[in-house]
Amino acid sequence: MDTSCENDDKKQLIKLQRELKILEGKALYLSLYDNYASFLIAFKAQHLALTVEGKCIINSLIRSFHSLGRAKALPLTKTSATMKISYRSDTDSDFKCLEESIARGEFGKLNELWRVELEREKGFFAWEIQEVFSNYWSKEESDKFLNEMQRDEIILPTRFDSISQHSILSGLIAEIEQSAQDFKLEYGHFPHSSTIPTGQVNACAANLKCSSRTFLLFDSQLFLYCHLFSKAFALCLPIIKSDSSGIQLSSNIDKVKLQIENNTNKCTERFFDVLHAYVILGCPSEAEPYLLPKDYISYSELLRQGMELMVVGHEFGHVNAGHLGDATWRSIRMLSEAEIYKSHRQEFEADFWGCVLTLQAMSRKGYDSTLSFIGLDLFFSAMVLSERYRSLRSGIRDEHFEEEESESHPSFGARQAFLREAIKHIDGIKEHTASIQALCQFYDGALEHLWKTSIST
Repeated sequence: MDTSCENDDKKQLIKLQRELKILEGKALYLSLYDNYASFLIAFKAQHLALTVEGKCIINSLIRSFHSLGRAKALPLTKTSATMKISYRSDTDSDFKCLEESIARGEFGKLNELWRVELEREKGFFAWEIQEVFSNYWSKEESDKFLNEMQRDEIILPTRFDSISQHSILSGLIAEIEQSAQDFKLEYGHFPHSSTIPTGQVNACAANLKCSSRTFLLFDSQLFLYCHLFSKAFALCLPIIKSDSSGIQLSSNIDKVKLQIENNTNKCTERFFDVLHAYVILGCPSEAEPYLLPKDYISYSELLRQGMELMVVGHEFGHVNAGHLGDATWRSIRMLSEAEIYKSHRQEFEADFWGCVLTLQAMSRKGYDSTLSFIGLDLFFSAMVLSERYRSLRSGIRDEHFEEEESESHPSFGARQAFLREAIKHIDGIKEHTASIQALCQFYDGALEHLWKTSIST
């Protein structure tokens, strides 16, 4: 399967080069990784490949800012400059309402480390940045860049938002909103959006009584989990071709199993680490940070985009379908049998909209339908495996695992099966059903072998 990004034209290349330089600075700006020098060297190496897969590299590196650093790695005592940050909650009553609701704990208990992590994002160590930049820029260039950075102002929804994750969410929201416009959906004002530091892989659509507009809310660890899972899974696929014409990954299940058994690229370790960090430690960012080998970036990005867009599209699907009604938000409570049936039906409907909107967004990027679907499908696999690991750690033997549904939600496995059946009836994708089903079967086999190998080692 050819997973390389299309070559950018000259105009796009110039734009990406400019963005790359900005992002390079903002990576250091966030102070979120352990080793600035090694990261920047890798970043410069990726810069050389910009003409082939610039967008993929940029997207991957944005998400690496968070996962490449754990709060405990950097002291808080050497901050010599601070980013200029303003909050919409200070001027917009809707966001003030959200901030107060979060503070009251209406969306769950906040992750204990959230305040420390936010402070680390706000501050950056100019002396370290200058030391790293000295390897590539003159002192004059470095000082100019730092001065420009300090003049920038970042606008966050609330004081609980993650700088890096809000940036990621904003891009995803724009993609889904554009898909909604492509289909001419009538939804009034597009919902507000924000991230919440609960430390769980979760999301919800919420109507707050004190807000004039619906909110789409996402845990600040959610997109990181998608990023880390897509990276770990991509590593288990052997590369059979890598040249100027693109990168090809093997779809031979025997070769994939051999790569997994040999723990090539530490694929089983990476896979186990992300599950353990989420399920046991309650924080995906506690997984060991690492940079992907260059040849895996474009495919990991394809998977990651599908996973993340599906989550955002799903929550907007609830709004578009009118599921919230007068409810404050879709929360878990005691439901009657009829309410359970209705709630599950609404989840399937939101999944359908999420799928359609995601595929449209991926189509605009130039991805084919088969590979686009695989990414969003992988999100459900990731959640099933997290539940499977949770069950295993609770003492239940793996062969006895059976994913349970909740009163408000069907099981992830049931939702995945629903979408695999639903695509047979979606114009523009139903023609690709056979290839999608075949690839899903291949991926199911690869994930099952990866799972069993990981838990046995």
